[in-house]
This record gives sequence, structure tokens and C-alpha cells, in this order.
Amino acid sequence: MQEDLMLDDEPLAAPVSAHPRDNPPVPSQDQVAYAEAAESAFDDAAPTPSFEQLAAIGPKLLAEFNQARIERQLTEERWLRDLRQYKGIYDPEVIANLDKNRSKAFVRKTRVKVKTVDARITDLLFPANAQRNWSIEPTPSPTVAPEQRQEFAALLKASMGQPLMRTSLTRRCANRAPRPPRRWRPSLMTN
Repeated sequence: MQEDLMLDDEPLAAPVSAHPRDNPPVPSQDQVAYAEAAESAFDDAAPTPSFEQLAAIGPKLLAEFNQARIERQLTEERWLRDLRQYKGIYDPEVIANLDKNRSKAFVRKTRVKVKTVDARITDLLFPANAQRNWSIEPTPSPTVAPEQRQEFAALLKASMGQPLMRTSLTRRCANRAPRPPRRWRPSLMTN
């Protein structure tokens, strides 16, 4: 049977199927060159690091972590002091120095100030009654630079397949420009 498939000592090509699964795509020369370059790059890769090199990484990372912890310690202490002041809690040092028969009342002025600023910022960012604290207005008489006008005309010409006259281009630009609003309400100016 093997001899039937041989012709002049060369095997016959396998039958070609119409299904893409049966006929995988033939890689291009670029793909083959890329695959060969990738294989050679991995073959010539640097040797694996020694135990001493790996052991040196641990102390270096630990030193970086300790440095970061030291640098953020002052900031975190300030945050905790501010949080205690907001909640009306004395610092541990102050509590240790307070007499047992003395009042431990804490006047929480910070919380009142923070709530006031928070309410004001919320009112500015999210006004009540669906009022807008911003407006969008087009330029009353829009102008287009000559270079942009030429570019716009070329794009329109390419999309429509015919040259445009200056009047039709001006008309199209004017039709695309939004109309100015009827009035402007300066809502940020009001109290």
C-alpha cells in the first residue's frame, strides 16, 4: 500500500480539505524569522541568578520597606491626631496627664467646621432644585482657521466625491455650529 502512494520515490501530497481546521495557515517568512529570533534570544538568556544574588534581594527590599514606613509615619500620626480631634477624643498623652477628678469634656469645634465646609462644597458641586452651576456656550460667531477649513473641505470632498464651493462649505459650517443660548445665568455668583 505504501508503494501505491509513492511516485518516483516521492510521497504524494496529502489531499487538501476545504475546512480551515484541516489546513492550518502557512507562516510567512517574517513569522518564521520572528520565531527563530525568539528561540535564539531565549537560548542565549542570562544564567539563573545564584543563591547569593537572590539572598541579597531580601535585605534590600526590607530596607526599602523600612524607609517607606519611616517616611510615612509622621503623616499617619498627623492623620490620627486630626481624626481624634474630629471625633472629640483626647490624644493618649493628654489623657495620661489629666487628673482623675478633672472633667474630660472635649469641645469639638473641628467637627463643626468640617461639616460646614462639607455642606458648602456639596452645595457647590451638586446644587438643589436641578439648578446647574455651569453652562456651555458656543462662540457667538465661530471662526475656522484657513488650514482647518481646507482640511475640512478635503474630508468632505473625499466623503462626497465632489468638490465643494466656498459658499456651500460656509453654509455647512454654519449649519453644524450650535446656536447660542438665549440667556446666560451666572448661578455661581449667587449666594
